[in-house]
Amino acid sequence: MAGLIRAALATLISPPAPVVDLLRGLRFRGRGLVELDLAGQLALGRVGGAARVCQALEWMRVDPMVRALHLRLDGTHGSWARMQEWRVQLRRLVEAGKPVFTELVAASDADLYLASAATRVFMFPLGDLQAGGLAASLLFLGDALQRLGVDVELLAAGDYKSAGERLTRSCPSPENREAMQALLADLHEQLVEGIAAGRAVDPQQVEAALACVPLSADDALEMGLVDELAYADQVEERIREILEFTPVELSFGAYWLWMRFRDLWRRLAGQGAPVAVLRLKGPVVSRRPQTGGREVIAADRVVTQLDRLRLRRDVHGVLITVDTGGGGVLASEQIWRAVVQLQEEKPVVALFQGVAASGGYYLAVPASTIFAQPGTITGSIGVIGARLRLHRLMERFGVHATTLRTAPSADMHAPFRALSAPERRRLEAHIARYYEVFLDRVVAGRRKPRRAVEPVARGRVWSGRAAREHGLLDRLGTYHDALRHLYQQVGVPLAPWTMPRLDLARSSGSSVRRLLRSALGWLPRFRARFPTLGALERVASRLELPAALELLAEHADSARFEPLALMEWEQDRG
Repeated sequence: MAGLIRAALATLISPPAPVVDLLRGLRFRGRGLVELDLAGQLALGRVGGAARVCQALEWMRVDPMVRALHLRLDGTHGSWARMQEWRVQLRRLVEAGKPVFTELVAASDADLYLASAATRVFMFPLGDLQAGGLAASLLFLGDALQRLGVDVELLAAGDYKSAGERLTRSCPSPENREAMQALLADLHEQLVEGIAAGRAVDPQQVEAALACVPLSADDALEMGLVDELAYADQVEERIREILEFTPVELSFGAYWLWMRFRDLWRRLAGQGAPVAVLRLKGPVVSRRPQTGGREVIAADRVVTQLDRLRLRRDVHGVLITVDTGGGGVLASEQIWRAVVQLQEEKPVVALFQGVAASGGYYLAVPASTIFAQPGTITGSIGVIGARLRLHRLMERFGVHATTLRTAPSADMHAPFRALSAPERRRLEAHIARYYEVFLDRVVAGRRKPRRAVEPVARGRVWSGRAAREHGLLDRLGTYHDALRHLYQQVGVPLAPWTMPRLDLARSSGSSVRRLLRSALGWLPRFRARFPTLGALERVASRLELPAALELLAEHADSARFEPLALMEWEQDRG
């Protein structure tokens, strides 16, 4: 009865999908051509902008009102896993008989990779190809901190666990260099394979093109990387000629609003597949910050949400999407326990997105099935701990500290003295114990013997493709592949428009950016008198430290020692 009442109330607010489809039919006339400026769409800064593109591409694939896609690419940024997911969806759109026309201006690696899935690729005549392959630049602060008089004591379990190296070294360790070079080589191979397959050219030809950038548009055409050179107005004319009918053009934003309007009644009425999607992104921390900022995965909020999903009778399964380089071990353990309890009662599927490593892998490993993209960065099964020593810096400025204590190690975490040998041994044993527990969680979650897990752990980072080969995850696939797998597990009939009943996000903000906002909160009242303060405020609002360094610095300066399951390496996110 409650469901009928809710459906009736929803009908008063929004028309059901068939009515919206009738209106869309009158508008699109079955000849819809969606125009998507990908970089522009992501630059709008909407929450979940990349996920919005994924959902819209899936809708276009099954939508009879849409006949083709006009995709503009110019400096697209994002994780390689996200690029691969978009590329798979573009290819499926073409396989569904809906041509994708791509327009390039100045093409990056990501632009060329995505364009290779299109039916036809156009390029601006004066444009160029800037795709030169992949690189990772690591900034090391060890020497600078030493000169300042700041010592960082680092403890790590796992030969490849390098998250603290930036604070202690001037160059990568041999293990870090080995892992990073292997990862980059794997991702580069995926890039070349994808472009070569999509453009039907030899991989060696793609390698040659990447080795001599920038390439002019004429060179790109000659090498078979694009099909035609054309200005924007000429592209539109050529699309009409190829389609052989007059399309009804609509922007991506307009299409999204139509489809959300179509889906509104279902959401108001509480309809849809009896599953939930929980989206986790950002560093893993124990408690949610008081104000917003950088997205974080706050264990107190996530555990509460997982417990609610476990108790809800209208939720038969849960998909957890993970995009994080990890964080606190204790916070990861709390979420791990909640996922274990949920998995005992309902199917749980995990989807690793751009980065799902260290604590991000830890918290999701109990899932029955783990999906990822070939370019997902994962693994990093290891633990680190760090503490700051500031006594040399303080002495340089004439600052001295006297500590009174009731036990030999009462001030062990104070930044005024070095660790004694027994204290360091105890902390090393502390870190090692957490690492052993991490291994136990992986052994149990992956249902593998310890001897199979240990060689691929040790803090080493893997691509999604390599992780699958080593048994760290189950399948390579998109968000919708993972969702369909969950539907099958809970017995939901697969239909083109099936959507989950709940789609949830859990995130909070960063302490560094909170502090900046608080410190600069007085600026607006003086902006009129001092115009330069406005520029300073804008710069401060955009300051965003790498999540790993920010979290590591916060814990190293804490009076409480908490080991971290953290990976330092990050990618651009779209």
